[in-house]
Amino acid sequence: MEVDSTEGCRNKLALPRFAINLVELDDDGKTKNIILHLRPTFDEPKHVILRNTNIMGHWGPFERDGGCPLELGKNFEAAIVVHDECYKVGTACAL
Repeated sequence: MEVDSTEGCRNKLALPRFAINLVELDDDGKTKNIILHLRPTFDEPKHVILRNTNIMGHWGPFERDGGCPLELGKNFEAAIVVHDECYKVGTACAL
């Protein structure tokens, strides 16, 4: 993804575990790095969206702050905006 670009998805939450990954591919088209890993947690007491990266096979520290506005069984839409220094992630439910 290019800087200042937006990627989106729309789906229904039917499973308690799933992840959205933005990946960097190598020359053979295989995943080289996971630039942004997002995973909602519905199987833990506090529902959050975990955030992390996996660079050269090593996970960074998980970020767990914030909350999780998503609900199982409900439709949702997610948008990721790429900036030079960060990503901005937005979600909306029951669309």
